[in-house]
Amino acid sequence: MTSSGLLRWQSQVGRDTIQQIVNLRVSEWTRGLRDWQLDVVSGILDGEDVLVSTATGDGKSAIFATPLLVLLEMKRAAGYYPRLPCREPPMGIVITPTKGLAANIVFGISRLGVRAIAYCSEVLTEARKTGRQIWREIAAGDWPLVCIDPEHLTAKDWEHITGADAWRANISDSLGRGHDRSHS
Repeated sequence: MTSSGLLRWQSQVGRDTIQQIVNLRVSEWTRGLRDWQLDVVSGILDGEDVLVSTATGDGKSAIFATPLLVLLEMKRAAGYYPRLPCREPPMGIVITPTKGLAANIVFGISRLGVRAIAYCSEVLTEARKTGRQIWREIAAGDWPLVCIDPEHLTAKDWEHITGADAWRANISDSLGRGHDRSHS
């Protein structure tokens, strides 16, 4: 238990809650998270820094998708679950080496009911044509998951995003910085 009276995600209650939410929200993961994934996800939700290196196709996407799924479900049905730490709104970033990988990640997590956006030239160009300012939407927390390529991390708009109060206060500690060899 934390000093604020909240349980820890790494406790048995926290781990059981994660698996319960995964079973509820992701029916295709019939066995829930694997033990190593649950260890990593519960650590992320407790605010710990993690580094994961594993094979292509081994389930790394679950590492950044699950904390967002869990926190969004906790927000949706707050009174139903045990008292565990949450972020409002939950936000995560995945730094990807290619826009194709970003598009795949966005597609996959969107299928799980999590709003996601690829912060890439094509998306930004289309947004500008319609007068949208994607950086403002991201900074406000409208997109729980943002996939970005390294070149856009130095853009002026990205400085505005990372300097925004909502972003700085609520960004998930689950920063996916993995480089998947099959996509390089």
